[in-house]
Amino acid sequence: MSSRPNKRIKRQERNNNKRPLLAPDITQGSNRPLIGSTTLPNQLITQLPTIADAENLTSAFTAFRNGPQEVPLPANTTTVLYTSESLDVNEEYNTATGEFIPQQTGLYFLHASVDFTPTTPGVPYTVSLGIFRPGSGLAVAFDELPNGNRTNLSVSRVIQLQAGSIIFAGVTSSIPGTINVFSSTSVNRFEGFRIQ
Repeated sequence: MSSRPNKRIKRQERNNNKRPLLAPDITQGSNRPLIGSTTLPNQLITQLPTIADAENLTSAFTAFRNGPQEVPLPANTTTVLYTSESLDVNEEYNTATGEFIPQQTGLYFLHASVDFTPTTPGVPYTVSLGIFRPGSGLAVAFDELPNGNRTNLSVSRVIQLQAGSIIFAGVTSSIPGTINVFSSTSVNRFEGFRIQ
């Protein structure tokens, strides 16, 4: 039977100073507050900036949908119009066009979500939600529904954007349907912030 090497991390006496125990070959880095998302199985936890955090951010927005929106033509991408804002630090999101146009080049976190119901229930269909720039998809989530029920889609992406880029969320479905509205503004939303 082979013996395992005995590597122990020495505990240091600390006077109520809670620092992590580190192996001798690890150096301590700087800890920053986490703003972003952590994906867990079947769950997305998103911690977005609040209005109180706005003075420390260079770009951040959160918009949500008021009222239903028709997705009329199969196979065409319909821009989702998130018609109300709860946060828009630099007035970079346009509720009339559904476009986010960053004023600064940088690394951004973007997230979009919708609840979609087909016009004809019970008919199998496919639907997708994407974050786009004109001419290209940046991130796309697909759902195939053989039973024809409603679905909730969400998509997120961290991406380098240039100042003046046009970014929007769009839905494509194989059959017509509706983006539904619920009492919670977290169901149909488009949001993002500049990381650096």
